[in-house]
Amino acid sequence: MTTFGPRCTICRRTDVYPKIEFLQQTAQASLAFSIVPRFVLGGKGFTPPSDKLTLGFIGTGKQGRGLINSFAKKTQVLGAADVDQQKLMLFKSITEKLYAEATEQPTYKGLDTYADFR
Repeated sequence: MTTFGPRCTICRRTDVYPKIEFLQQTAQASLAFSIVPRFVLGGKGFTPPSDKLTLGFIGTGKQGRGLINSFAKKTQVLGAADVDQQKLMLFKSITEKLYAEATEQPTYKGLDTYADFR
């Protein structure tokens, strides 16, 4: 019969305290990292990818052009489709101009256009 008590070698573990210290230090480090504001890690004006939506527009007429002005700050428009080539090119120029100004670049070339969206 095995007895457990102060003389038991199973009960006397020497690696308990280092594990506890490791867990405490890990918890402290993760807490300190989570308190740092997002703009400190990414810089002023940085919008993390988790706070930005990507969109595609099907139909780029008057409604689409109005929506791009509202959505441009919090979204990234990746594609646009319209059967009217003239409306599509107008939408593309407006969108690229908005994103070029937002990124302080001379041009922006991140919008794909599709004239046939079947």
